[in-house]
Amino acid sequence: MRLGLGVAGECEPLIKPDVFEREGPVPNVGYTCGAMRHNDQIILPYAVADTASRLATIKVAASMAVMQG
Repeated sequence: MRLGLGVAGECEPLIKPDVFEREGPVPNVGYTCGAMRHNDQIILPYAVADTASRLATIKVAASMAVMQG
């Protein structure tokens, strides 16, 4: 899973599935399962191809830099 951030009104989604994560009953959709902060990282659990779960992480400073432009 590639993790990206966008500000309201932007076209860039927060998460985008990789090729092997796109298959399943609902293709090309990333289902996040909430988010949590751990030290300097944001952790995003997400569903993979409707068969498994994984975690995506991003540093808080990196996400703030993107949102601030």
